[in-house]
Amino acid sequence: MRALALLLLAAPAAAAPYEISVGSSVRALPGADPVTADSLAGGGVGLGRRLDLDLPHRLELWAEASSLWSGAHGAMFQTLTTHVFDLTLTAGAHLRYRPLRNIAVGGALALGYQHASLSIDDMNGHDASDTGWGPVARASVQLDVLAVDLPQFALGLRGEFGYLAAAGVAMTPTEARSDSADTLHIPMQEASVGHLDLGGPFFSISVVSQF
Repeated sequence: MRALALLLLAAPAAAAPYEISVGSSVRALPGADPVTADSLAGGGVGLGRRLDLDLPHRLELWAEASSLWSGAHGAMFQTLTTHVFDLTLTAGAHLRYRPLRNIAVGGALALGYQHASLSIDDMNGHDASDTGWGPVARASVQLDVLAVDLPQFALGLRGEFGYLAAAGVAMTPTEARSDSADTLHIPMQEASVGHLDLGGPFFSISVVSQF
């Protein structure tokens, strides 16, 4: 037991310089109620590089880039079905503290852009859609639990909780078919559905590998 305690409390081995993470996430959408009451669910891939900086003991600073994709279904006016899809690309930094050999906690900040898309279908076979880009900012806290922690290889799980702030993307769904009207007529509101806000709190869990 004493040997196990000494192993857990030992100073962490030098971290491998690269990282890849693959996982799934769920994001609540408090600003998207007009088009969906569901949360965005999907997955993502992240890449990281440990920066060679002289930081206090057990602190590490990582540069990160990530790609996230997610979708949700909903309804409008009880007669229209909606589908929302979001692709988010960000780059930022992650400050990590390792209190134990196989445990790490940290905080991350990132900026980027999202490509949001909205499609609307009515009960008569008509459909309309629109897409657009908008800036995003993300802040989160992370917990890593490493099942394997070697000097040049580590493998474990990461839980992340945070908030993604997104500028609303203006949406004006139009019909793709040329033999019909240019816009899908929505009851009480024609053409534009305003700005689609896909920001909100999120939670993700990922498999993380460092090498």
